[in-house]
Amino acid sequence: MKNNYFSQGYIALVGVLLLGSALLVALLALSLGMVSGSKMARSQISSESGYFLSSSCAEEALEKLWEDSQYQGNEVLTFDNGLCGILPIEDVSGGKKLVKVYGSTSGYTRRTEITISTTTPQIVIDDWREVADF
Repeated sequence: MKNNYFSQGYIALVGVLLLGSALLVALLALSLGMVSGSKMARSQISSESGYFLSSSCAEEALEKLWEDSQYQGNEVLTFDNGLCGILPIEDVSGGKKLVKVYGSTSGYTRRTEITISTTTPQIVIDDWREVADF
C-alpha cells in the first residue's frame, strides 16, 4: 500500500513538471513571436520614414527647380530622424530633367526618380517612381 501512494505521488509530480514544461515552451514561443513582430514593425516604420524623407527631398528639389531652372541639386538635408539627398540634376532627351533623391534612416534607404518636362510657368511631372537603385 505504501508503494502505491509513493507511485501516485511521483506520477502527479511528473505530470505537473510536464505540464509546466509545456507551458514554458508555449510562453517562450509566444515571446519570440512578439519580439519578431516588434522587429518587423520597427523595420516597417524605418522604411516608411525613409520614403517620407525621400519625398521631402523630392519636393524640395522641385521647388528649387521651379524657383531657378538652372538649379543643379547635389545637396543633403538633415532631419531629426534621418537625412535625404538630392543628387545632381540630369538633363535627358527632349529638354527633360531627371531628379534623383533618396531618404535614409536607421539603415533603410528609399530612392525616387522624377522626370519633369518643364519648369516654367509650372513644373510638369512626367514620371515619379520609387526605384531600387540609381
